Amino acid sequence: MLVVALVVVAVAAFRLVTLGVVAAVRPALANRFSQARASTARLHFFELALRLLVGSAVVRTAPQMRGADLARIGGWILVVTTTVLAAAPSREHNRFSPHGRSRSSLARCRWSHSAPSPVG
Repeated sequence: MLVVALVVVAVAAFRLVTLGVVAAVRPALANRFSQARASTARLHFFELALRLLVGSAVVRTAPQMRGADLARIGGWILVVTTTVLAAAPSREHNRFSPHGRSRSSLARCRWSHSAPSPVG
């Protein structure tokens, strides 16, 4: 089971690095990708399931990582926030998601879809 969790963490890390590079090199492409996520209920719950899987894998593999305490805390944050998102009514979630905002509001929040900060 540990090997599966390590693979999940490695794939998630690769995905984050790849998205960071794409956001830095092709911000418009990264923005389109970001806006397409969770555009339907099925995709929303699929994304939540993936977040829960990754968070659980990080918690499981944290003892083998450098900065084990930080990894464990980060994994639990991902698990807890995913659970809250899954339990929240969709209209409340949409208030904070790009799909619930108007076009002008998206333009004002353009910075939120730029390259991720290296410090989180």
